[in-house]
Amino acid sequence: MTALLNAGVDTVADRAGAVPFSWTTKIIEDPCGGASREFVLPRLPPRPDGSANGVAASVVENAPDGLHTELVITFQGNSGTAVVLEALHVEMVKRAKPEGVAVERKGDCGGGMTPRSFAVDLDRPRPRVSPVPGESLGSPIPAVDFPFRISDSDPEVFRLTSRTAACDCRWRLVVDWASGGKRGRSVIDAEGEPFRTVGTDALPYYSNDRLRTPHAWSRRR
Repeated sequence: MTALLNAGVDTVADRAGAVPFSWTTKIIEDPCGGASREFVLPRLPPRPDGSANGVAASVVENAPDGLHTELVITFQGNSGTAVVLEALHVEMVKRAKPEGVAVERKGDCGGGMTPRSFAVDLDRPRPRVSPVPGESLGSPIPAVDFPFRISDSDPEVFRLTSRTAACDCRWRLVVDWASGGKRGRSVIDAEGEPFRTVGTDALPYYSNDRLRTPHAWSRRR
């Protein structure tokens, strides 16, 4: 399952006709391969709902990601004119100490895609976007760094995973671009708000065994 956050262009620059491309941003909430997903809640819900995912989607709706956030960003030009995406930067908005409890939600599997893969360590003093090898339908994809060229008929899909162990991090991305003799910077965020990833290493961590105890929590640490 993916959550669509925004689809469009940098609104301020677009009103001036300055941004020659658009993008869509999705947060991957349920990874493939039966992997689990972590969310951070202010307190533990009274009981699991016994669903296949352990925790109903409504329980974790709007809850910050625990441990890592996975984004899929699709860039596409607005015309036949090529756009060069020169760099992608991380902008830290706020750091705080994690609070609450972490809960595990079982994953489903979404559709296949062939993205460029990147990773961000939010615990670094100055986090940066680093290319990493990826995989699509069982085939490896080599790590490729910026710049990238896009147009209306030649989009690019990026899969970016941010991680933190001990930070309640609020962050956003900034992309540097050039096209037709113009240069600019556009902010990528969650509908005007920063993305949020909360480290869970020091938090109580709970999961649910749907088969053995479908309506009870098990503390894993």
